[in-house]
Order: sequence, then structure tokens, then C-alpha cells
Amino acid sequence: MEESEIEKCPLLRVLLFIIVGIYLADYLGRGVSTEVWMLIVLVCSVGFVVLSFCRKLQLAQSLLIFLLAFSVAGWRMCLQQNQLFSTKYDQLDYCQAIVAQEPSIHGKVVRTKLLVLDGQNVGQTFNISILRDRLLEKWRRIHEGDGVIVHALLYDGAFIYKDNWIKASVSLSAVSGLMRLRVYALKLRHKLLLHISNHDYSPSFAIIAAMTLGDKSYLSKEQKNDFSAAGSSHLLALSGLHLSILIGVLLLLFPKNRWQSQLFILLAIWAFVILVGMSASVVRSAIMLSLCMLMHIADRKGFSLNSLSFAAILMLLCNPQSLFDVGFQMSCMAVMGIILLTPNIHNKVGSILLVSLSAQIATLPLTLYYFGQWSCYGIFLSLLVIPLSTIILYGMLGVYLLLPFSAFAQKLYIVVEEMVEILNKVVSFVASLPGAMINHVYISKFQVFLLYVAILSFYMAIKKFVLIKK
Repeated sequence: MEESEIEKCPLLRVLLFIIVGIYLADYLGRGVSTEVWMLIVLVCSVGFVVLSFCRKLQLAQSLLIFLLAFSVAGWRMCLQQNQLFSTKYDQLDYCQAIVAQEPSIHGKVVRTKLLVLDGQNVGQTFNISILRDRLLEKWRRIHEGDGVIVHALLYDGAFIYKDNWIKASVSLSAVSGLMRLRVYALKLRHKLLLHISNHDYSPSFAIIAAMTLGDKSYLSKEQKNDFSAAGSSHLLALSGLHLSILIGVLLLLFPKNRWQSQLFILLAIWAFVILVGMSASVVRSAIMLSLCMLMHIADRKGFSLNSLSFAAILMLLCNPQSLFDVGFQMSCMAVMGIILLTPNIHNKVGSILLVSLSAQIATLPLTLYYFGQWSCYGIFLSLLVIPLSTIILYGMLGVYLLLPFSAFAQKLYIVVEEMVEILNKVVSFVASLPGAMINHVYISKFQVFLLYVAILSFYMAIKKFVLIKK
């Protein structure tokens, strides 16, 4: 009997034990010390080494591998919690930071992100709000990539008074090479946005900045609401779709069957990831696509649940808190839905519809749980917005490459801007249709579990039916 996609994925089982380990460590909190978790890791490791000399105990070896994954995940989560609890919040602290997102006005405050360069929070990025000063308006002089010195308690959502920060030259000598690269990339992104905007921050420019460089600070509340109601919010958040389009361009420019070309494409993908700010969704997509490229180089099959599981395992072991991130959960379930629920067909229109439908079915329980809403026309709108967004991304790639030749870049940018206006009008029209969005349908965690059991049961029943027909 043919194995199902799930049965052929041992890494998926390892991932499940890692998830359980993180959840248990989070639930127990500091009730179980890191030493206890480390002891479990050592016992499982020694047990596996001992049993590896006995071929007849393969089941016990498999069980120890799963327990090892469980305990390593619990240990990593416990370490992260200890670091969180050891952070001192009882006094103000001076620290150097880099503005990691172009500041945007929200009422009496300016919102942005700060990448901390020293102190106890070094390397972390925080969403912060700065009180606007009406007299000097010094907040107008800071932009993405600029250095600041802050005298405040820094945490996600921190509020900073107008006198508790100054723009300053900051030192990068104490930070890692990767962080320096991130800082240089932020400055480059700001320069690129300045070049294409020419200080004209139109609605079309806001969409272009979000779609191509991952900067959503220029988007208005109305634009975000319209894209959400139309089921097209994924276009504004850089993800696997955008990276796949980038790879498509590079594959056209370089030979497909040479490992040197594949290596260059990998480097280009990660350069783009750094340029757009290394958000969790982009990093996750880059890991997955990199695995596909490496499998292609090794003449192995393409992307599968094993690849998705490996990417998730890597990210969770590096940062266990990612498990509780909505974006992490949504993107992983969307990719899993596409892999499991999308049949192989050669009709392009049908393929787009099925991919969109599979992703929406797989993320439906999470969408209802976190947002309590569902877009009714998103599946059908994908037929238009995905090809249109592909053209826009291809066009903007050409604009960025032609920036040294400003006249050509400007003419191409005008064409792209017209395409973006069409996209914006289509999305706004769909969002205004009656019944575009079903709201206030919140469900519990237990109901999320039941919905996923139902979806999995449906998948298994369809698979069994197909096998019987064969």
C-alpha cells in the first residue's frame, strides 16, 4: 500500500515532539530548572548511543530520538525564559540603537522599530512609540538606518518621552558581523525608497514599499483594511510568494543545471532577506526555498513536508518563542495545506485557485481564533491579484536594477505605479462588496483542535478514496 505524505515524513514527528516540549516548558515556567532539562537531554543522548549498537531495538532508538527532541526543545525554552526573567525592568538604561523602520505618525506619537546595539537587549528589535514634540520636532530628522541613544526601559510596545532620546552617531564595533550587515541593509533600503519615492509618498508608493522591500510603515489604515477584507493581506507581507518570484527571475538569467548558478541564487535570496529586515516570515520562507535549491543540486525531490518540518525545527530551536508567533503558525499551516491538499494539475487557472483554496482551508481555524473574520472573495480574487503582483514585482526589480540610469528607471516606475493603482482599485472594489468579510466569529482553542482534526480526517478520507480507485 502506498504511504501517505504524512507517513513519509519522519521529521514531522520530530517537529511534533519539539512543539510538545516547548509547550510543556512554557506551561511549567521556572518550576523545572534548565539543569533538569539538561539532565534529560544527557540521559536520552547516552541511551541512544548505547542502543545504536543493537540493531534489534530500532523502536526504542526512535523513541529516544523523539524524547531527545522533546527535551532539547524544553531546555531551549527554559533558557529563553530565564533570560527574560533575569532582565531588569526597575531602572532606566542608556543604550545605542538603530532605527529599523521608517517612523510613521499615529496621533500624538511616532511609531517605529529600534534595533538595540548594546546593553542587556543587544540584538533585539522592539516596536516603540515616541511622543511627538511640537516645538523642535526632532522626530522629523530620524529615518530608517539612523542611530539614536535612548534613555528608557526598552520592551515591545515601549513608550519613550520626547526628552529621553537623541539622534547620534552610534558605534557598531561591539556587535556581530551579521548585525552590522543588517544595519547597512537598513540604510540601503532607506536610500532605495528615497530614490523611487522622490518624497512623494502616494498610496501606490506605500504598496510598492510593502510588496518589494517589506516596509509597511507608509500604508494607511484604509489600505490595510481593504487588503484584509479582500483576503489579499499576504501580498503586503513579504513571504514565500515574493521570494519564489525573485528565484524565477534569477533562474531565467542563469543556467539551471550548474551548481555555481544555484549557489549564486542562494546568496541572492539571503541578501534580499537581509535587505528587507530579516522578518520571521521572510527568514522562514528563505530557509524552505534554500532547502529546495539544495535538494535540486543534490538531485533529490523538491519541497515536501520534510523540508517544511526541517525549517520549522531549525527556527524553533533557535527561538522557541516563535511557536507562539501568529505569523509563524499561519505560514507553516498555509504551506502544509498547499503540500497536502493541492493536487497536481496542468491548468494554470485551476492551479492558482486550488493553491489559494488549500492555503485558506489550512489557515481557517487560526484565522477564526486570532482574528474572528473570514474573507469570502479572497480565493477568486487570487486569480487576478497574484499575476498582477508578479508583474509588479518583476517591474520593480527592473526599476532597482536601472536606478543608475535614472531616466529609464523613472519611466519603468511610472508603468509599475499604474499597475499598482489597478491593483489598489480592484482590492478596494472587492472590499466594498456586500458580504466581503464575515466578522466576529471567534472560536476557542479546543474548537481549533477539532477543526484541524476534521480537516485531517477529510484529507485522509480523500487519500483513501483515491487509492481505492487506483
